[in-house]
Amino acid sequence: MLRLRLFVFYYGLDYLGYYGYDMERQPVEGSNIESVGYDPDGQILEVEFKSGGVYQYSGVESEMFRSLMDAKSIGSFLRTNIVQGDYEATKVNKVEEEGII
Repeated sequence: MLRLRLFVFYYGLDYLGYYGYDMERQPVEGSNIESVGYDPDGQILEVEFKSGGVYQYSGVESEMFRSLMDAKSIGSFLRTNIVQGDYEATKVNKVEEEGII
């Protein structure tokens, strides 16, 4: 726990993402997207790209998430309606993979 506290002190809470833990995601079919997760209470959409990057988008309504999951191309829908929309994006780094915790 001390290592986590020192890590948060050094890097800040934003480095851990919105909640400070990995959101549960489900695999999706797509050329660039590996998995997608959603927290309806916090209206947080989390997207893991095949490149390894994980991003959280805040303020995403449940209807928008359902439309994303129903889209023929999740990547195109994400880019057009969420990335280029009015949603704030935060890059989430995987702390566990870096050996910090």
